[in-house]
Amino acid sequence: MSQMNSTFFDNSKLILWLRYIGTDFWLVALFPFYIGFVISSKTFYSTNLPYGFLSICFLTSSTFVLNHILDLEFDKQNPRKSFSLLVRNEVSTKNSFLLFTLLSLFCLFFSLAVNYGFVLCILGLILISLLYNIPPFRLKNRPILDVLCHTLSLGILCPIAGWCLSDSSGLISAFSNFPFLYLLSISFYVTALHSPTMAVDFDADIKSGATTFATKFGAERTMLFSWLLTTAGAFILFVSGALVIEPWSSRIFLLTGWLLPLESLVHYFVLPVDKIPTYSIVFRGAIILATVEAFFTLFFLYLYVSEASLP
Repeated sequence: MSQMNSTFFDNSKLILWLRYIGTDFWLVALFPFYIGFVISSKTFYSTNLPYGFLSICFLTSSTFVLNHILDLEFDKQNPRKSFSLLVRNEVSTKNSFLLFTLLSLFCLFFSLAVNYGFVLCILGLILISLLYNIPPFRLKNRPILDVLCHTLSLGILCPIAGWCLSDSSGLISAFSNFPFLYLLSISFYVTALHSPTMAVDFDADIKSGATTFATKFGAERTMLFSWLLTTAGAFILFVSGALVIEPWSSRIFLLTGWLLPLESLVHYFVLPVDKIPTYSIVFRGAIILATVEAFFTLFFLYLYVSEASLP
């Protein structure tokens, strides 16, 4: 019996540590990164892809740890953050800073194995993370700027980093060659998925005095904003597909274009815009919506790579 309790304790501690370093959000950063890589390389794998994945994962984890450190007093008043090892007094602030430093160094180390453009993207992402979290900048407490930080990092720099992974021409070349409308739609989708997490923290943020996009504009408007972004992203993709703008082809649009309006409908039903969301609604709805969008994107990328490999 004691052995079973010990195993359960160890597993519970492991889960808490994995959540503390944000492993459940790795895919949130890896997916737009991987999209950029596939669009650029027209393939699903390259020898330096693991270095890119590791850099993004370590960067995501370092950002989460820094967020835990600097949000400690707010997190103590937010039930959703009860898993934080700092809130639970199971790790010290000093050791958390050490962990943040090590994760950041690992991120930079693996990025150096890629190319100069990729390193610049990683440095840009680190800079955004610092500006987002650290006073006196602390952009996460500046409504609109808090949203733009996520848009710029996950929706723009992550796909551009993926592009740079297979194109060593440099950062300017990546921005010039990445299909603009497709990049814009990625940024809309990413921001749409992030926005409900601000809405669900509305009450806790009001109570703790935190200022966010949701506390300024309201939880319901934040949910509406999220749905409008998904709808706009789908509309941009539909129009660019109908006009056969890169990376679309007529065949890909014929096979996948009909899926785009479904994304807006799914979002509307699983993440309702007419009421303040609960954590369970946002958690379940975000997973359903992200799964639907991931299915469409992977189907699109499969067709895209298949066409590129034709003689």
